[in-house]
Amino acid sequence: MFTIKQMEAVYWLHRLGSFNATSEKLHATQSTISKRVQEFERSFGAKVFERTNKGVYLTRLGHSLFPIVAQMMELHGQIAMLAGGNEDYAGTYRMGVSEIVALSWLPDLIAAIHAAYPRLSLEPQVDLSIPLIEQLDSHELDMVILPRMPALAGFTSEILGQIECAWLCSPQLLKETDEASLEVLQDYPFLMQSEGSAITEFLRSFFARMGIRGNRVLRSNSALALAEMAKAGIGVTYLPKEFFRPEIEAGVLHKLDFQIEVPALTYVAAFHKNDDDTLSPRIASMAQSSFRATKAPVAPKVI
Repeated sequence: MFTIKQMEAVYWLHRLGSFNATSEKLHATQSTISKRVQEFERSFGAKVFERTNKGVYLTRLGHSLFPIVAQMMELHGQIAMLAGGNEDYAGTYRMGVSEIVALSWLPDLIAAIHAAYPRLSLEPQVDLSIPLIEQLDSHELDMVILPRMPALAGFTSEILGQIECAWLCSPQLLKETDEASLEVLQDYPFLMQSEGSAITEFLRSFFARMGIRGNRVLRSNSALALAEMAKAGIGVTYLPKEFFRPEIEAGVLHKLDFQIEVPALTYVAAFHKNDDDTLSPRIASMAQSSFRATKAPVAPKVI
């Protein structure tokens, strides 16, 4: 008779596509994963996977069995959640976040997770939005926290709240008495995040709608570096204004007020829809609480 561990190996081997990735996910050796799959196959007297040089693929029998295996894993996760306490959540949880999250309320979220799930090993990773979404899609990450983007449409997302951005520059570049217009904006270099940033994707769409064409674009993958370049008078940048409020109030960064309204960035916690995963929704709820503690406006809960 097959076991939960055998079904778990079959489930993740199909989802991840390799014994190496499955062994890392389940914290077991590749030989152990292979043995569990072989034992599962012996229960049916036929192969569930076709092993090739290019990877492992479900056989016709495997395709018939997998929906049932997935359902069994989901039920097992629900039972484990009801039967055990928080300490039953163990292993590694990989979470990707954007830079602004990492530099603001991520430490509070990590502290909350560690307090609730002391046996859970959390591995946060900081990167631009597009690379993080790609890693979520390939199951290298369990969750991402970043601005909402069209590329997240295939995942479950919980809205955390909204963050307003602003055009910032040195007061020496544009003084408060200077008229802030889109025409003036085009006279100065744009300081933008690198390709793959959610803010960059947002600005590209905004520029296209408004017909804005900058003379020069300087890029960095760090929001802090962009702020420093703006303070030095190199150009104009677009960053979350609450995060840089101390610099604005100190007068080293000047916030440009345009007549046209620019929408706020909506931040979400995103994870896979169909995983046998009861932990991710709980962590997403914690992320929402940590975000609210920043006193940022909070949007409706579920998308």
